[in-house]
Amino acid sequence: MKNLIKTTAVLTTLVILLSAFSVTAFAESGYLVHGTFNFDYANEMADYINDYREQNGLEKLENDFSLVEPAMIRAAECSVNFSHIRPNTKSWSTVADWEEAVAENIAKGFSNPREATDGYYNSEGHRINMLGDYTRMGVGVFTDDNGLNYWIHIFTRGDVQRSYKEKGKRSVIVSIGDNPDAETQVVYSDGLPSPTDKALEYEKDLSPDIASVSLSKTVFVYNGRSQAPKITVRDKNGNKISDKYYSVNMPSKHTFYGVYTIKVSHKLKNQSFNKKFKIIPKAVAINKMISKSKKSVTVKWKSVSPSATGVKLCVAKDEDFTEGKKTYTISRTKRYKSVKGLKKGTTYYFKLRTYKKSGDEVYYSDWSSVKKIKR
Repeated sequence: MKNLIKTTAVLTTLVILLSAFSVTAFAESGYLVHGTFNFDYANEMADYINDYREQNGLEKLENDFSLVEPAMIRAAECSVNFSHIRPNTKSWSTVADWEEAVAENIAKGFSNPREATDGYYNSEGHRINMLGDYTRMGVGVFTDDNGLNYWIHIFTRGDVQRSYKEKGKRSVIVSIGDNPDAETQVVYSDGLPSPTDKALEYEKDLSPDIASVSLSKTVFVYNGRSQAPKITVRDKNGNKISDKYYSVNMPSKHTFYGVYTIKVSHKLKNQSFNKKFKIIPKAVAINKMISKSKKSVTVKWKSVSPSATGVKLCVAKDEDFTEGKKTYTISRTKRYKSVKGLKKGTTYYFKLRTYKKSGDEVYYSDWSSVKKIKR
């Protein structure tokens, strides 16, 4: 995780000295922990945290289910190793490694959310985290088979990922690894759908349908660097849709000439949109038009980009380039073209563009401004 801000605080009570861990070794490589995830307690504690923040003139934190699940896992892990280092020897922050800045509080032994929240608040390190510059939180409460409660806070910034709120108590069997290659796995043993599945359905119903996808630009001029448009996704009412509801599949390389396809897919619904943009050669302007006779004219232009293949010069007897139209293909290294066979009393119109041939494809720049001359 890049630029991770890690803040930790540990809180214990005398109850710890009177209780044993509820842990069973398994497969000589980890532990099975039996107990309960108490979502009611977690939700109540989240409310108490926000009460304290309001008392201190701070904004409330959003209770984000995408952080509640990791907090529940950390609560179970703390029943094995009461530390900010996970049983698999990784940092506590890896339980939510998609977050850029998180803080964690851990505690055990309190009997209810009110007592636990007050205990946290009366501890300076925990209070700093509770009142920190965050926007979201997840609270985890795990009760082991001996009735000992583990209370976890995870704080972070950014927009809410999942607004779903689980309720009640859920019996769980938690498989906790003890090496860096092992991740904690949770099985809900009460026979009911997992909170993850219910949260997904909730967010699916809540999420807006994508009505349109637009690109800030569809044409870029080659500059040797990677270029891509900004993407705007809207619903049927014209409102922007948060990128938490959609993913963007951008071509891995979008530097050279070509047509590129961006795929925008709804994360929760069967919707996808393809949008195209292209990178074209740099245009070149007509610099001079030299006439030494009524029957010919020499058209000159500035040097062409070394990455281009050549120039297309178009001449016609009307501004729409339909009457008597002729097109000349000129090498990139050449900077002029003499056009002969012109008729006296006729006005001729000229424009040019560069092109790049790549395999079987040809990519063109925009046309230059039109120049005209009368014979």
